[in-house]
Amino acid sequence: NMPIMDGRQFLKHLKQDKKFSNIPVIIYTTSSNEPDKDFALQNDALFMTKQYSMALLRADLTNAIQKFMEL
Repeated sequence: NMPIMDGRQFLKHLKQDKKFSNIPVIIYTTSSNEPDKDFALQNDALFMTKQYSMALLRADLTNAIQKFMEL
């Protein structure tokens, strides 16, 4: 629902630019479909489905940060 380009286009644009290609990206979405997950992984982004609990969100973000620290 972004005004100029969608999230997929933005991620591709970001990863193609050498200045920004190494920035860690988390896709935080209500989508849980496999093509969206695959696209994120193919473009070096972590995929997170939106949580409705602060405790689950905190756990997901902690895991995401740990994954980025391993890179």
